Amino acid sequence: MIDISLPLRNGMVTYPGDAPYEEYPYRTHENDGLHITRVLMETHTGTHFDAPFHMIRDGKKVGDYPMERFLGKATVIECMDPVIDAEDIPKKHQAFVLFKTGNSERYNAFEKSFAHLSAEGAERLVEDGTKLVGVDYLSVDAFGSDNLRFTRS
Repeated sequence: MIDISLPLRNGMVTYPGDAPYEEYPYRTHENDGLHITRVLMETHTGTHFDAPFHMIRDGKKVGDYPMERFLGKATVIECMDPVIDAEDIPKKHQAFVLFKTGNSERYNAFEKSFAHLSAEGAERLVEDGTKLVGVDYLSVDAFGSDNLRFTRS
């Protein structure tokens, strides 16, 4: 198993309008005899899963999925272009597809021009029966997009 999660930290990049990640001591050994860290974050922080409820009023929520739904073999596709198109996706791939893009270098500050999946690329993945799509940034859509193309559960 390979864990590709980003570490959570104060000051990490967040999507514009989202609250920043906050982590701080809530109770300390010195004052309280034990240590408790308080964490405040949005569900859209760092490595995350967008459940259908994120975009669909009656869609499934994260807790509606068993953990096993997120375990499986993945094809990692490296694509350094700003747009991931259908032709960037190999004809044969696993049910889980992860995209490694230039976004991996953008974790210090938000950039509107992050690499994203085109509508044609998304359609191709759906046609192929892909069960999970991951990208190395905060969204698979272009910044400001209202296309909402990933809505099946």
